[in-house]
Amino acid sequence: DLHISVNIPARDMESGRFLPVLAAAVAKAGIDPSQIWIEVTESGFMNGPTATHAVETARAAGYRVAIDDFGTGYSSLSRLEGLPLDALKIDKSFVDVIGHDAARSVVTSHIIAMAHELKLAMIAEGVETPEQEAYLKNANVQFGQGWLYAKALPAEQFQMFYQSRSGNGPT
Repeated sequence: DLHISVNIPARDMESGRFLPVLAAAVAKAGIDPSQIWIEVTESGFMNGPTATHAVETARAAGYRVAIDDFGTGYSSLSRLEGLPLDALKIDKSFVDVIGHDAARSVVTSHIIAMAHELKLAMIAEGVETPEQEAYLKNANVQFGQGWLYAKALPAEQFQMFYQSRSGNGPT
């Protein structure tokens, strides 16, 4: 059930040159490609036809593709609708204002509604309070990441953290 997110620079997403390198690493690690989520900021989708081809190629290889830091770039909403994406990451700046800044909170609810309409999975970045978590769960945002759950951890510490949370003993 776990997945690994890999941030890909916009230029590499458009060229697709990272895909053979990623495929070799995934094969060497014995990871199923569906466990890899490729994250690209909005600027990575500026060149419509090239971006669409790169996303389609990545998805055909079994990877999931997410638009990262949504709402902070300069994307065209019509382009977003035409991309074969799997997920949308709600930028931390929109999570931070939940319950505080009424104007920005309205934007957050519209981003969530739009993602639901586009049938995209959602990941909320920067979840730090139980209030934010409750709002996001109530809005059917499927995933959250942030310090409410854990700070960034080195691999060994993450493995211990995961095992303690999942009820699995050390391996």
